[in-house]
Amino acid sequence: MTDTLSTQMLAGIRAELNKYINADTQNVDITAEDLQEIMIRHAPKEKPKRPKNAFFLWMDTLNKEDLQAEHGEEAKGRGGLKRLCGRLWKELADDNEEKIILNSLENNTMDIRSISVEIPALKFKNHLFLIDCGEGTQMRLREEKISFTRIKHIFISHLHGDHFYGLIGLINTFKLLGREIDLNIYGPKGIKEVILIQMKLSKSFTNFNLIFFELEKKYPEVIFEDDLVKITTIPLKHRVYTNGFLFEDKLKTKKINYDNVNLYKIPSTFYEKLKEGFDYKDGKGNLVKNSMLTFNSISPFSYAYCSDTSFFTKIVDQIKNIDILYHESTFLNRDIDLAKKTKHSTAQQAGKIASLANVNQLILGHFSTRYNEKSSFVLEAQKEFKNVILAEQGKKYNF
Repeated sequence: MTDTLSTQMLAGIRAELNKYINADTQNVDITAEDLQEIMIRHAPKEKPKRPKNAFFLWMDTLNKEDLQAEHGEEAKGRGGLKRLCGRLWKELADDNEEKIILNSLENNTMDIRSISVEIPALKFKNHLFLIDCGEGTQMRLREEKISFTRIKHIFISHLHGDHFYGLIGLINTFKLLGREIDLNIYGPKGIKEVILIQMKLSKSFTNFNLIFFELEKKYPEVIFEDDLVKITTIPLKHRVYTNGFLFEDKLKTKKINYDNVNLYKIPSTFYEKLKEGFDYKDGKGNLVKNSMLTFNSISPFSYAYCSDTSFFTKIVDQIKNIDILYHESTFLNRDIDLAKKTKHSTAQQAGKIASLANVNQLILGHFSTRYNEKSSFVLEAQKEFKNVILAEQGKKYNF
């Protein structure tokens, strides 16, 4: 094929060069520019690449591990995975839902840096809680390799777009992955309506139950509780009805003695059992007492998420002496008038709340894009409270 193209190309060039042959000298009288134009005209034309069709674009957005977890043997191997995706796609096409898929793709390809919530997922006592769900959350979860199948509870602080516009896309993705487990959604009154109206107008549906817990109380209320965890709302002060969330460990846990754990070669998969007081027995039947591998029990762990809110000291009593406080710090003090107008907080105000509440650690987040450099947020907050860190994209915090 290459030889044929080369022959054709040379024949065409030769035919054009004949026009420039000097009849007396038989030389080719041609300028470099004219020769270049002839070469370009007769160069082989590249065939345009065939665009990827919607099916393969959609397939690229799926997580292979999630599909295998949901569908087991059907998703095994490359062939099985492709056949499964084909079946799921056909079901969607039969239901006239291609438009929904393409809408999800548009959400998934946005710049991840635009996500306003720096810590979207909280692993807490065998739970994986998602806190707020702005646009791009799906991409962030995939980037951090967080399993979609483990998310059973989503908490929406308020109905501003940067905190919930990604929710309908995430629900659709759960459906595409074949999810059957119930999804619990906690948010302000109206969250149910705004999600269901989108599903209704797009003729969408799910194979799992959407269970909505709509919130409208202006005082703290327990919205989730099991044997391990209690979650309570933290009423905040913003332009619309807004809640933060307080996550509390209900059980006292032991602290790992990492020197001895490494000495006895205890696998990390057993750490949670050690914290709960279990002894360790290895494959040979040798028993290592829990007291050798842990320190004394420590107080239950607690984490508070407070975004978005103006400077609001009424929350102090509820978050007194907690371990970790995530508090919004949209502005620096030089823009305190903007903070008051938009009902957001400055970094120094976040530090003041942390100080008044005597928390152990303050995490700052929700920064305005007007600031290119973030170290000033830490310096301002440290005027009120010393133990301050920034919520950074892609960073994981283990406490």
